[in-house]
Amino acid sequence: MATSTDPPDAEFEAVGDPPRRDGGGDAMGDFDDLNRDPAADARARLKAPAVCLQISATVTMLPCLFLAAFGLIELGRLALGINGSDSGRNADAAEIGPLLAGVGLIPSGFLAVIIFGAVRMIQMRRYGFAHTAAVLGIVSVVFLQVMAVFVLTASIWALVVLRDPAVKKQFRS
Repeated sequence: MATSTDPPDAEFEAVGDPPRRDGGGDAMGDFDDLNRDPAADARARLKAPAVCLQISATVTMLPCLFLAAFGLIELGRLALGINGSDSGRNADAAEIGPLLAGVGLIPSGFLAVIIFGAVRMIQMRRYGFAHTAAVLGIVSVVFLQVMAVFVLTASIWALVVLRDPAVKKQFRS
């Protein structure tokens, strides 16, 4: 208890530094995240790479779908005999149609899995599927070449965040 000779604030102890966690404070050293929700932090860290992965995969999928559609149209024209009387044109359509359809559909399948995995990242569900989508984004360089640069960078970013134990712990089955 304070006596009449003590200063008025003497009965209270000095506040000092805020309480510290084992191992020190946060990255900024200001200890402002002591009461934060770990699930919200993990979701916030994963949202940006997942959205970038969705956008880049969607933009990359558009030319692939165009190629697939063009290839299927060529196959349809060949099957219906609409290509005209030029036999060289028929031979070209017979070769180019399946090629374009395959070149368009195979990467589109990969990209659809990547987009769905990015949705699962945002939802923080099915860690294995989200991880697979990020790895497929890296593997898609084989199929997509130039367009895969954007998917590749977003996939690497997502993979780095997914490998964080705090983020991994927040995924639910």
